[in-house]
Amino acid sequence: GMSARFPLPVATRFVCATSTRVEFVVHGVGYPIDLSPVRLDLLTLLSAPLGDSPDDLVGFKTPAGVVHALRARNWKATRRSITVEVSRLRTVLGPENGKLIETRRGSGYRVRLLRSGEYASPDA
Repeated sequence: GMSARFPLPVATRFVCATSTRVEFVVHGVGYPIDLSPVRLDLLTLLSAPLGDSPDDLVGFKTPAGVVHALRARNWKATRRSITVEVSRLRTVLGPENGKLIETRRGSGYRVRLLRSGEYASPDA
């Protein structure tokens, strides 16, 4: 299939360095990225090793679940705003690493991060 010709990137590490900066490690290369607070929360949520997963990557988060989680953190999230922010996140991550954010119809969103990968979020 297409995925064999164009393998999707997988991150092995995801670390929130500060309240506005994350670092991905993809193929052993670190990518520090500065993000707005809401995008950082969204990215952290999509990277969390939760949810059902058909492979060894973190599970998908449903749009409703993402909206609920962001509202719990006092963001005025809607399904539409999530779609927009995911799109902006992909742009910020760049053409290669933008593919780290996966959308699957009927499942939701996730970051292509190994479930066994190193994952660290800042202490709230």
